[in-house]
Amino acid sequence: MRALELQDQFARTVYLPIREKWDSIDLHYENVVIDGIPYEIFQAVFIVDSVRKDFTPSLDCLDALTELQRNQPEGQEEKWTWLEFRMNSAGQYKFDFKYGIPPLAAEQMKFARSASDD
Repeated sequence: MRALELQDQFARTVYLPIREKWDSIDLHYENVVIDGIPYEIFQAVFIVDSVRKDFTPSLDCLDALTELQRNQPEGQEEKWTWLEFRMNSAGQYKFDFKYGIPPLAAEQMKFARSASDD
């Protein structure tokens, strides 16, 4: 499956766990291996009437992101390690792919190192 098809598949599944009206969805997703340790971290919120509410994406939704990461566009050498996703209630969405060490994984690494120093 091509990257654009996988993005569409994800967008069709991301909102399914939300059982109320929503204006937009924001999702931060990280999937990286650092020093042999895998990190898969997400933060997902939907916004309704300017109020942010957490939700948990389905496993199918997270699987779609993993598959999307495995199927990067042809000719792209570096794999993305994290992304920001936003979708409005009309179904318009945007992926912002990022590279390098993701911020939440970096925070967890720093915490783990400080705990092991104690």
